[in-house]
Amino acid sequence: MKNIKKRFLGTIKGILDDSKAVIQEDLPVKIIKRCPLKNIYHCCTHKSGSQWIKAILKDEIVFAYSGLEVYTYAKSLPDKTDKRKITDRYFDTPFPEDKIISPLYITYDSYIKIPKRGSYKAIYILRDPRDLVVSYYFSTMYSHAPLPGIDAKREKLINMELNDGLTFCMQNFIDRGHFEAQRSWIHACDDTVMLVRYEDLVGPHSEDFFKKIFDHCKIELTEYDLQKLLDKYSFEKLSKGRKQGEENQRQHYRKGIAGDWKNYFSDDVKDVFKQKTGDLLIALKYERDMNW
Repeated sequence: MKNIKKRFLGTIKGILDDSKAVIQEDLPVKIIKRCPLKNIYHCCTHKSGSQWIKAILKDEIVFAYSGLEVYTYAKSLPDKTDKRKITDRYFDTPFPEDKIISPLYITYDSYIKIPKRGSYKAIYILRDPRDLVVSYYFSTMYSHAPLPGIDAKREKLINMELNDGLTFCMQNFIDRGHFEAQRSWIHACDDTVMLVRYEDLVGPHSEDFFKKIFDHCKIELTEYDLQKLLDKYSFEKLSKGRKQGEENQRQHYRKGIAGDWKNYFSDDVKDVFKQKTGDLLIALKYERDMNW
Protein backbone atom coordinates (compact mmCIF):
# COMPACT_ATOMS: atom_id res chain seq x y z
CA MET A 1 0.00 0.00 0.00
CA LYS A 2 2.83 2.41 0.87
CA ASN A 3 4.51 1.76 -2.48
CA ILE A 4 1.24 2.38 -4.35
CA LYS A 5 0.74 5.61 -2.40
CA LYS A 6 4.30 6.73 -3.15
CA ARG A 7 3.87 6.02 -6.88
CA PHE A 8 0.55 7.87 -6.86
CA LEU A 9 2.04 10.92 -5.14
CA GLY A 10 5.00 10.84 -7.51
CA THR A 11 2.65 10.78 -10.51
CA ILE A 12 0.64 13.72 -9.14
CA LYS A 13 3.87 15.67 -8.52
CA GLY A 14 5.01 15.01 -12.08
CA ILE A 15 1.69 16.23 -13.47
CA LEU A 16 1.85 19.36 -11.33
CA ASP A 17 5.44 20.04 -12.37
CA ASP A 18 4.52 19.64 -16.03
CA SER A 19 1.50 21.92 -15.68
CA LYS A 20 3.64 24.55 -13.94
CA ALA A 21 6.07 24.45 -16.84
CA VAL A 22 3.25 24.94 -19.33
CA ILE A 23 1.77 27.81 -17.32
CA GLN A 24 5.15 29.49 -16.99
CA GLU A 25 5.79 29.20 -20.72
CA ASP A 26 2.44 30.79 -21.47
CA LEU A 27 2.99 33.72 -19.14
CA PRO A 28 4.30 36.89 -20.79
CA VAL A 29 7.84 37.94 -19.89
CA LYS A 30 7.77 40.61 -17.22
CA ILE A 31 9.36 43.83 -18.46
CA ILE A 32 11.85 45.03 -15.85
CA LYS A 33 12.86 48.21 -17.64
CA ARG A 34 11.86 49.65 -21.00
CA CYS A 35 14.45 50.87 -23.47
CA PRO A 36 13.84 54.54 -24.42
CA LEU A 37 14.58 53.84 -28.10
CA LYS A 38 11.87 53.25 -30.69
CA ASN A 39 14.09 51.08 -32.87
CA ILE A 40 17.41 49.29 -32.83
CA TYR A 41 18.92 48.25 -36.18
CA HIS A 42 21.18 45.19 -36.28
CA CYS A 43 23.12 45.60 -39.54
CA CYS A 44 25.68 43.20 -40.97
CA THR A 45 26.61 40.95 -43.89
CA HIS A 46 25.82 37.27 -44.26
CA LYS A 47 28.12 34.95 -42.30
CA SER A 48 28.98 37.53 -39.66
CA GLY A 49 27.12 35.72 -36.89
CA SER A 50 23.83 37.32 -37.93
CA GLN A 51 21.55 34.51 -36.71
CA TRP A 52 23.56 34.14 -33.50
CA ILE A 53 23.26 37.85 -32.73
CA LYS A 54 19.58 37.80 -33.68
CA ALA A 55 18.94 34.93 -31.25
CA ILE A 56 20.65 36.85 -28.45
CA LEU A 57 18.64 40.01 -29.17
CA LYS A 58 15.45 37.94 -29.32
CA ASP A 59 16.03 36.25 -25.97
CA GLU A 60 13.55 36.86 -23.17
CA ILE A 61 16.31 38.33 -20.99
CA VAL A 62 16.90 41.11 -23.52
CA PHE A 63 13.16 41.62 -23.91
CA ALA A 64 12.76 41.93 -20.13
CA TYR A 65 15.27 44.79 -20.06
CA SER A 66 14.08 46.51 -23.24
CA GLY A 67 10.46 45.73 -24.07
CA LEU A 68 11.57 45.52 -27.71
CA GLU A 69 10.70 42.51 -29.86
CA VAL A 70 12.83 41.35 -32.78
CA TYR A 71 11.35 42.05 -36.20
CA THR A 72 12.69 40.29 -39.32
CA TYR A 73 11.22 41.99 -42.39
CA ALA A 74 12.33 39.22 -44.78
CA LYS A 75 9.82 36.81 -43.22
CA SER A 76 7.03 38.71 -44.99
CA LEU A 77 8.70 38.43 -48.43
CA PRO A 78 8.19 35.67 -51.01
CA ASP A 79 10.46 32.73 -50.14
CA LYS A 80 11.25 34.63 -46.92
CA THR A 81 14.33 36.20 -48.47
CA ASP A 82 15.29 39.57 -49.95
CA LYS A 83 16.56 38.75 -53.42
CA ARG A 84 17.96 42.20 -54.06
CA LYS A 85 21.69 42.79 -54.19
CA ILE A 86 22.80 44.23 -50.85
CA THR A 87 23.79 47.53 -52.43
CA ASP A 88 20.28 47.81 -53.93
CA ARG A 89 18.35 47.32 -50.67
CA TYR A 90 16.52 50.50 -49.75
CA PHE A 91 13.36 50.99 -47.69
CA ASP A 92 10.81 53.75 -48.31
CA THR A 93 8.60 53.16 -45.26
CA PRO A 94 9.54 53.05 -41.57
CA PHE A 95 9.89 49.74 -39.78
CA PRO A 96 7.41 49.05 -36.96
CA GLU A 97 8.15 50.91 -33.73
CA ASP A 98 9.31 49.27 -30.51
CA LYS A 99 11.23 46.65 -32.48
CA ILE A 100 14.80 45.46 -32.94
CA ILE A 101 15.21 45.09 -36.69
CA SER A 102 17.40 42.02 -37.14
CA PRO A 103 19.19 41.21 -39.32
CA LEU A 104 19.58 43.98 -41.89
CA TYR A 105 22.01 43.20 -44.71
CA ILE A 106 22.42 46.73 -46.04
CA THR A 107 24.91 49.51 -46.80
CA TYR A 108 25.48 52.51 -44.57
CA ASP A 109 23.79 54.73 -47.16
CA SER A 110 20.70 52.53 -47.03
CA TYR A 111 20.65 52.73 -43.22
CA ILE A 112 20.83 56.52 -43.33
CA LYS A 113 17.91 56.70 -45.74
CA ILE A 114 15.53 54.45 -43.76
CA PRO A 115 12.58 56.63 -42.68
CA LYS A 116 12.68 56.66 -38.90
CA ARG A 117 10.44 57.80 -36.06
CA GLY A 118 11.68 58.76 -32.63
CA SER A 119 15.07 57.84 -31.17
CA TYR A 120 17.09 54.92 -32.51
CA LYS A 121 20.50 53.25 -32.55
CA ALA A 122 22.31 50.84 -34.84
CA ILE A 123 25.11 48.32 -34.59
CA TYR A 124 27.09 47.06 -37.55
CA ILE A 125 28.92 43.74 -37.19
CA LEU A 126 32.14 43.68 -39.21
CA ARG A 127 33.97 40.41 -39.92
CA ASP A 128 37.21 39.65 -41.75
CA PRO A 129 36.10 39.18 -45.38
CA ARG A 130 38.37 36.13 -45.73
CA ASP A 131 36.54 34.39 -42.89
CA LEU A 132 33.23 35.36 -44.51
CA VAL A 133 34.30 33.45 -47.62
CA VAL A 134 35.36 30.34 -45.68
CA SER A 135 32.21 30.35 -43.55
CA TYR A 136 30.02 30.76 -46.63
CA TYR A 137 31.84 27.93 -48.39
CA PHE A 138 31.17 25.39 -45.64
CA SER A 139 27.63 26.51 -44.88
CA THR A 140 26.68 26.37 -48.56
CA MET A 141 28.31 22.97 -48.91
CA TYR A 142 26.72 21.38 -45.85
CA SER A 143 24.64 23.23 -43.28
CA HIS A 144 22.73 26.14 -44.84
CA ALA A 145 18.96 25.77 -44.71
CA PRO A 146 17.27 25.25 -48.09
CA LEU A 147 16.67 28.63 -49.72
CA PRO A 148 16.27 29.69 -53.35
CA GLY A 149 19.62 29.25 -55.08
CA ILE A 150 21.37 27.32 -52.30
CA ASP A 151 20.80 23.88 -53.80
CA ALA A 152 22.21 24.98 -57.18
CA LYS A 153 25.30 26.51 -55.52
CA ARG A 154 25.77 23.39 -53.39
CA GLU A 155 25.69 21.21 -56.49
CA LYS A 156 28.40 23.36 -58.09
CA LEU A 157 30.62 23.37 -55.00
CA ILE A 158 30.44 19.62 -54.56
CA ASN A 159 32.07 19.21 -57.95
CA MET A 160 34.84 21.77 -57.33
CA GLU A 161 38.27 21.54 -55.75
CA LEU A 162 38.70 23.61 -52.55
CA ASN A 163 40.57 26.48 -54.24
CA ASP A 164 37.95 26.78 -56.96
CA GLY A 165 35.15 26.53 -54.42
CA LEU A 166 36.58 29.34 -52.30
CA THR A 167 37.04 31.49 -55.41
CA PHE A 168 33.44 30.78 -56.41
CA CYS A 169 32.19 31.89 -52.96
CA MET A 170 34.44 34.95 -53.05
CA GLN A 171 32.96 36.00 -56.39
CA ASN A 172 29.44 35.44 -55.06
CA PHE A 173 30.14 37.85 -52.20
CA ILE A 174 31.48 40.41 -54.67
CA ASP A 175 28.51 40.00 -57.02
CA ARG A 176 26.00 40.30 -54.18
CA GLY A 177 27.61 43.48 -52.82
CA HIS A 178 28.82 42.15 -49.46
CA PHE A 179 32.33 43.59 -49.62
CA GLU A 180 31.08 46.89 -50.98
CA ALA A 181 28.61 47.06 -48.09
CA GLN A 182 31.39 46.41 -45.56
CA ARG A 183 33.46 49.19 -47.07
CA SER A 184 30.53 51.62 -46.83
CA TRP A 185 30.17 51.23 -43.06
CA ILE A 186 33.70 52.32 -42.24
CA HIS A 187 32.55 55.81 -43.24
CA ALA A 188 29.77 55.84 -40.63
CA CYS A 189 30.09 59.21 -38.92
CA ASP A 190 27.15 59.62 -36.56
CA ASP A 191 26.65 58.65 -32.95
CA THR A 192 23.69 56.39 -33.67
CA VAL A 193 26.05 53.77 -35.13
CA MET A 194 28.41 51.46 -33.28
CA LEU A 195 30.83 49.37 -35.35
CA VAL A 196 31.60 46.02 -33.73
CA ARG A 197 34.09 43.41 -34.88
CA TYR A 198 32.84 39.83 -34.90
CA GLU A 199 36.32 38.81 -33.79
CA ASP A 200 35.81 40.68 -30.51
CA LEU A 201 32.45 39.00 -29.92
CA VAL A 202 33.98 35.52 -30.10
CA GLY A 203 37.24 36.48 -28.37
CA PRO A 204 38.33 36.18 -24.72
CA HIS A 205 36.77 39.53 -23.76
CA SER A 206 33.43 38.99 -25.51
CA GLU A 207 31.42 39.93 -22.42
CA ASP A 208 32.99 43.40 -22.39
CA PHE A 209 32.07 43.99 -26.01
CA PHE A 210 28.50 42.75 -25.60
CA LYS A 211 28.17 45.11 -22.64
CA LYS A 212 29.27 47.97 -24.90
CA ILE A 213 26.61 46.95 -27.43
CA PHE A 214 23.85 46.92 -24.84
CA ASP A 215 25.06 50.21 -23.35
CA HIS A 216 25.03 51.78 -26.83
CA CYS A 217 21.48 50.48 -27.34
CA LYS A 218 20.39 51.73 -23.90
CA ILE A 219 19.49 48.24 -22.67
CA GLU A 220 20.58 48.08 -19.03
CA LEU A 221 21.22 44.41 -18.30
CA THR A 222 22.65 43.48 -14.92
CA GLU A 223 26.05 41.82 -14.91
CA TYR A 224 24.42 38.60 -13.70
CA ASP A 225 21.83 38.53 -16.51
CA LEU A 226 24.42 39.44 -19.15
CA GLN A 227 26.58 36.50 -18.06
CA LYS A 228 23.53 34.23 -18.03
CA LEU A 229 22.55 35.39 -21.52
CA LEU A 230 25.98 34.88 -23.04
CA ASP A 231 26.39 31.49 -21.40
CA LYS A 232 23.11 30.38 -22.99
CA TYR A 233 24.45 31.32 -26.44
CA SER A 234 28.05 30.21 -25.99
CA PHE A 235 29.62 28.15 -28.76
CA GLU A 236 29.87 25.14 -26.47
CA LYS A 237 26.13 25.24 -25.71
CA LEU A 238 25.06 25.86 -29.32
CA SER A 239 27.37 23.18 -30.72
CA LYS A 240 26.22 20.68 -28.09
CA GLY A 241 29.52 20.31 -26.30
CA ARG A 242 32.32 21.22 -28.70
CA LYS A 243 34.93 23.74 -27.58
CA GLN A 244 35.77 26.78 -29.71
CA GLY A 245 38.19 25.62 -32.39
CA GLU A 246 36.84 22.05 -32.52
CA GLU A 247 35.54 21.85 -36.07
CA ASN A 248 32.50 20.09 -37.46
CA GLN A 249 32.25 21.17 -41.09
CA ARG A 250 28.68 19.89 -41.44
CA GLN A 251 27.24 21.90 -38.55
CA HIS A 252 25.95 25.49 -38.66
CA TYR A 253 28.12 26.31 -35.64
CA ARG A 254 31.21 24.94 -37.37
CA LYS A 255 34.23 26.19 -35.44
CA GLY A 256 33.52 29.42 -33.54
CA ILE A 257 36.87 31.15 -33.98
CA ALA A 258 38.37 34.06 -35.90
CA GLY A 259 41.17 33.77 -38.45
CA ASP A 260 40.16 30.34 -39.76
CA TRP A 261 40.89 31.52 -43.32
CA LYS A 262 44.55 30.81 -42.63
CA ASN A 263 43.73 27.09 -42.61
CA TYR A 264 42.08 27.16 -46.04
CA PHE A 265 43.50 30.00 -48.15
CA SER A 266 46.30 28.70 -50.37
CA ASP A 267 48.74 31.13 -51.96
CA ASP A 268 46.69 30.94 -55.16
CA VAL A 269 43.47 31.86 -53.33
CA LYS A 270 45.27 34.71 -51.55
CA ASP A 271 46.41 36.09 -54.92
CA VAL A 272 42.88 35.90 -56.34
CA PHE A 273 41.46 37.59 -53.26
CA LYS A 274 43.96 40.46 -53.49
CA GLN A 275 43.27 40.86 -57.18
CA LYS A 276 39.49 40.95 -56.72
CA THR A 277 39.21 43.06 -53.54
CA GLY A 278 42.17 45.45 -53.79
CA ASP A 279 42.78 47.37 -50.56
CA LEU A 280 39.60 46.13 -48.82
CA LEU A 281 41.45 44.49 -45.92
CA ILE A 282 43.56 47.59 -45.38
CA ALA A 283 40.50 49.86 -45.46
CA LEU A 284 38.77 47.62 -42.91
CA LYS A 285 41.98 47.54 -40.81
CA TYR A 286 42.41 43.79 -40.96
CA GLU A 287 45.82 44.22 -42.63
CA ARG A 288 48.40 47.01 -42.79
CA ASP A 289 49.50 46.30 -46.34
CA MET A 290 49.11 43.76 -49.17
CA ASN A 291 51.91 41.51 -47.87
CA TRP A 292 49.79 39.04 -45.93
